[in-house]
Amino acid sequence: GAAPIHFNNKWIYEIDGGGYFGRYIVDSNITIDSIVYYELFFESIGISLPVRLREDNYYVLRRTSTYPEPNHEQIYYKKGAALGDSWSQSLPSNDSTLLVTTVTNVYSDNILGNVVFVKELFITFGGLGDAYEYWTDEFGRIATFFTEPGTWDNWLVACRINGIIYGDSTLVSVKEEISLPQNLILFQ
Repeated sequence: GAAPIHFNNKWIYEIDGGGYFGRYIVDSNITIDSIVYYELFFESIGISLPVRLREDNYYVLRRTSTYPEPNHEQIYYKKGAALGDSWSQSLPSNDSTLLVTTVTNVYSDNILGNVVFVKELFITFGGLGDAYEYWTDEFGRIATFFTEPGTWDNWLVACRINGIIYGDSTLVSVKEEISLPQNLILFQ
């Protein structure tokens, strides 16, 4: 997932064991069933999926038309989540198994040079494993740690949020996407 959602936002994560992967908001005007989404590109798997912030402050990812939740949307974070908040939904691969997310801790920490509130989310995948995710409203997901060995634990090392670069600027391009004129005419 991604938060906050804004065109050209970018997140770079380091993977335990080496390497990096990114997520990028690459488009801001996708309409599906009269609902406007942003397009989020997942570099690690090479696909894009529609995302949005719903009116009820849940960030959601739109899945295929077979996903059983309303509007085929999977919740991945709640903006302004508080200690004890919890939400559940079907797993994308198995609509009879619930994915349950609970905010288990909220604390202040220095993230990428900024003191922010971090929300610790405990996620259980219906007996298929568990994970801890760490989120901030300012930077989105800052880390994921799985309870099963051999998984891709990862943490945020750089991001570009609303045009401002945080963290390792060599990993986040400072170039903004702009359109250049096709023809130039010089006059004396």
